[in-house]
Amino acid sequence: MVEKTLLVNIAGGHATELYITARHIKARLLISYPDADFNIIDLDQSYQNKDQAGLKNYSYKDYDFELLYNELYRQKNDGSRNRSRGRSRNIIILCGCYALYDKRINNLSDLKVYIDCDSDKRLINLIREKECLEGYELNMLLTEYMDHLRIEMDRYIQPTRASADLIIPTTDEKLGEEILISGISHLIKFNDLETNKTENNSNSVSMLKDCKNYQPLWDFQGEFMDLEKSRYYDLS
Repeated sequence: MVEKTLLVNIAGGHATELYITARHIKARLLISYPDADFNIIDLDQSYQNKDQAGLKNYSYKDYDFELLYNELYRQKNDGSRNRSRGRSRNIIILCGCYALYDKRINNLSDLKVYIDCDSDKRLINLIREKECLEGYELNMLLTEYMDHLRIEMDRYIQPTRASADLIIPTTDEKLGEEILISGISHLIKFNDLETNKTENNSNSVSMLKDCKNYQPLWDFQGEFMDLEKSRYYDLS
């Protein structure tokens, strides 16, 4: 059986808890797809470049997108070859501030998501994350935010919002997660359908009916996630 490896990109601003969101999604989807192999890549903790002094640039230059692209390309192609019946599905979740920055990586993606969080909430999350509640450390963090992180957000990260297929606000995080889980579930079902098409056309027709009748956990405005991504969703 030849089965496509799925890639889901989840981007957002600093301290938007993208990795935590990815873990929640993985845990929920494993309930429905226990045979699935989920690989979470936290871009904010990997594939990073440093300048000669070991300092951050606070830009896309901090990441080795060439290496990341090659690795994702390999995983998507290797994971789609000669997979025997009964083997687990492969789903890669790439999360991080710059998960939607590189156009080549976006072209590999099956679903591109942007988590929209206002600047005040991101700053509060950042203070809690760094445990800088007072004194010198808090002043240093606020200086970094004002002099670097805020500029980086406006210049490099926020513009990637335009590349997203799905924009989810953090005003209702549980609802946002449910919609995202529903969308990925549709992708998995559609991928299964395409896989089975090559083996048994009659089974494909039956599965197509199942996909059409599938009801998501949250039916946002009565519409389903469009698997071919011809629609654009902005939930804010």
